[in-house]
Amino acid sequence: MHKKMTITGTYHYITFKNAAEILDISKKQLLTFLKNGDLKENHGYIELRELSAFKIKLNLNREKVLDELTKLSQKLALY
Repeated sequence: MHKKMTITGTYHYITFKNAAEILDISKKQLLTFLKNGDLKENHGYIELRELSAFKIKLNLNREKVLDELTKLSQKLALY
């Protein structure tokens, strides 16, 4: 489910829960990204600018994987 969000100002930090919702992942998966250094946190918050950049990267990776799966299923005549 997608939610609309309006943000104003210069620096914005959001909670892990909100970050997970924006990325459409579980909080546990978000914590794994934080632990691996894929995202940086600041006292339990994530800067929205960094989260936005990570979301773009995550979506590009998802598209790449889906394209690979589609090609594989076509090659195996499953699609």
